[in-house]
Amino acid sequence: MSKFIVEYDGTPSVSHTIIAQNTDNEVSSVKRLIDNHLSDFEEFGVLGFEIVKPLNTELGGRPSKIYYLNEPQATLLLA
Repeated sequence: MSKFIVEYDGTPSVSHTIIAQNTDNEVSSVKRLIDNHLSDFEEFGVLGFEIVKPLNTELGGRPSKIYYLNEPQATLLLA
């Protein structure tokens, strides 16, 4: 598999952060787009996600949500 593709819940997927980085978009903008159109993405299957804690908790910070999109969901996002 490509270095961009991961297996999430048995399905080849790509994270919204990888899509943002490789399309020169802000990660927060891509996440907001997904959040605003969640039902559209869910028409193509369950939208996987994980909550990631910040690396350096001594400085504070909040956990972040990373979405994992299957191929049809990623295509919808890029279209």
